[in-house]
Amino acid sequence: MKFLWIAILSILLAIGTKQSAYITLPLSFLLIFYLLIRKKCVKRFFLRSWLLIVLTFAFASFQFIQNMIQTNSLIGMNWKPTEQYTTFEQLQQKIIYVIPRYIYQFIGIEGLPRAITPAVMQFKADFFKAILNPLELDLEKKIFLQPGFDQMETFQYNSYPLLSEDTAWFGPMAFLLIPLAVILTFFSKNKLRRNYCLFSFVYSVIYFCLVFLQRPGWDPYQGRYFILGLYPLIPIVSILIPKQKILQKIISTVLITCSVVLIFNTLLKNDTKPIITAKSQNDFIHQKIDPLPESTFLQFFIKKTLYKITYPSGFENLRRYIYGQKYYDQLFYTNNISVKDIEFVNNIIPDGTPIIVMIQNNPLEYALFGINRSRSLYPIIDLDEASPGYFIVSNVIEITLTPNMRLIETNGNFSIYFIEPG
Repeated sequence: MKFLWIAILSILLAIGTKQSAYITLPLSFLLIFYLLIRKKCVKRFFLRSWLLIVLTFAFASFQFIQNMIQTNSLIGMNWKPTEQYTTFEQLQQKIIYVIPRYIYQFIGIEGLPRAITPAVMQFKADFFKAILNPLELDLEKKIFLQPGFDQMETFQYNSYPLLSEDTAWFGPMAFLLIPLAVILTFFSKNKLRRNYCLFSFVYSVIYFCLVFLQRPGWDPYQGRYFILGLYPLIPIVSILIPKQKILQKIISTVLITCSVVLIFNTLLKNDTKPIITAKSQNDFIHQKIDPLPESTFLQFFIKKTLYKITYPSGFENLRRYIYGQKYYDQLFYTNNISVKDIEFVNNIIPDGTPIIVMIQNNPLEYALFGINRSRSLYPIIDLDEASPGYFIVSNVIEITLTPNMRLIETNGNFSIYFIEPG
């Protein structure tokens, strides 16, 4: 029974910290009831049901209370399906277009060396077109996309997938190993392994369906939602490691080598905060390799080899590497607008000066703390809570000015006031 309560606590903690974790509840409840009945613990569980209420309020309620206060919605967003389809026929069309797009993304190339990525992308696109074109199914058709989408958020076969936390899916290891492991586990002689695989597979399918129904259509950012549905399937990949020692060493070596390559490219050559880019490679060549001597054959050979290893292939990230940026450029590497906003603030408000803020879900909040947290921030919801000092407000928020508020400066996104005492 204690392990069941620990499992329930982990679910509540997940819901309290990540609101999309509520999607895991249906199957979690079914599994809990199944275990209670099978272990004949129903009576004992309900005698302690008060503990469930206490744990729910203690660990899972804060996120949803915050959602209700800020958005008047329990889940912090509008329920999307009603915005784009209402009939069964429309749901069928959504299935026809959106699920193949998900499958296309699931066959991931994230983390592969950039030199071979374009060729792999073209092969994948040609493969899908060969299957879907005879069916007259055009996945690039601009339907069943997120509301307000722009051209960069449409589905395109040859769109280069950014390696970032928002757009990346699960990489090549996921689609190569997990489906194979699931098939082999279903035919395993180990009953416990089969049962676990069945539960994990059903969980993943239900999770996928709930996310699919909740989202209005396809967008390039949904891999982060599906990752929670994939986690339970990861342990069964161990079935691919054979018991024979020689094969075990060979397969383990191959998997470890591939993993190291993927990790290296993901950590060092990503699109969020890249360490190795075309710029950093060129800088390294000019600063470290060009000065090397080449008077002897060995020196010449080493220098030429280093050139071949470090010379950009033409597919690297063209932006400056993260360590070549200033502090705020590093912080907002993928959001130049926020850099302009924090420069706007820093030019007016002295470093170390406390700031009263009325900002809704904007990354500028991180920068307002200053370098090494040199500023104190005092967020408010209502203007009556404001104390004397500098005050920043989003321009989208309507406020009623008081006589002691003096406008200092405004830009397209924010306004800075100074609130006089009294």
